[in-house]
Amino acid sequence: MSPIRKFIKWLEERINLTEIFSFFSAFGLYYGEIDTKDSIEEALKKASVKELPPYGKWPHVLGILTFLLFVFLIITGMLLAFYYQPTLLSAYESTREIIRDISFGWLIFNIHRWGANLLIIILIFRIARFFYHKVWKKPRELFWIIGIAILIVSIGSFLTGKLLPFDQNSYWSTVRNLEIIEKIPLIASIFNFLVGGFLIEEGTIIRFYFLHIVVFPLLLWILFYLHFSTVRRVGLSALELKKVERVTFYPSHLFSLLTSTFIIILILVTLSVLCPFKLMGKADPIKTPTETGPSWFILFLIPVIEHIPWGLGGFLVLLLLILLFLFPFFGERIFRSKTLTKVLTFFFVFLYLILSFWGFRIK
Repeated sequence: MSPIRKFIKWLEERINLTEIFSFFSAFGLYYGEIDTKDSIEEALKKASVKELPPYGKWPHVLGILTFLLFVFLIITGMLLAFYYQPTLLSAYESTREIIRDISFGWLIFNIHRWGANLLIIILIFRIARFFYHKVWKKPRELFWIIGIAILIVSIGSFLTGKLLPFDQNSYWSTVRNLEIIEKIPLIASIFNFLVGGFLIEEGTIIRFYFLHIVVFPLLLWILFYLHFSTVRRVGLSALELKKVERVTFYPSHLFSLLTSTFIIILILVTLSVLCPFKLMGKADPIKTPTETGPSWFILFLIPVIEHIPWGLGGFLVLLLLILLFLFPFFGERIFRSKTLTKVLTFFFVFLYLILSFWGFRIK
């Protein structure tokens, strides 16, 4: 028996390695149940030849991609946290030190920033896909609700992390974001409770930092677990009924998983090298840069909030958010036609792009 197998056997006598391996199943990295009574070697043999359920076969991979991006953000965020100092006096200087003086600090910083943007893009695309394929239909109501919650929490994580470099761009972009949030009832109250107001002060950056590195990642971790638990229970969509080729975890799914991981890393590194984020000088509350606006994914809210009179724009945004969460419980009675659903998907995407462009022009 080789030393490695002896070591694994020694560990198995003291800890349930198969139960640890089942962690990968809980977060979609391996689809299927693992018998924790088996040894790790037997469990891996069974898992490698077991046919994947339809929802685990490609191209149904956006859930895995979002979780992989989340893991990359956790890792890069931990590396940045070793050097970052969340105070008004030190936030900008510590960020500049990370980018300028720490080995590969600029790369880690940019991978983290681009990863956050890419995560939001994929999550928005997923919601559009869920609507297009009616993934919200019974019994998949929770699947839709959890997907919306993941998007909302990811946006909150992005917005809190936006301020942390504390340069001119991040400061004034956050100011613009807060101006929008302040006009949305209930959301404004929740935000005010969490961070203590809409003015950026000493306590604000510390609260943003705590929300960004502790609260939102923990919420996302729980939501991803619930998300994949729901997938295992009810499946992904009616598209699974179609006949597809037999796919096992090894080598097909494992190869695809490694390939997607490599592609994500390649994209993030390429964007970080070719399009790095540059600091614009330390934040100055007096000097307002004209080119800085809200974060790109909430630009569509500007026309709604600013051009609907009597402050009704904020109430409309809140109403739409509530309807979005409750949509699975009334959507089937309204959107019975598949053709209508598909047409409305493209219409909503087009409307989102038009409003975002409008918001960009008037930001």
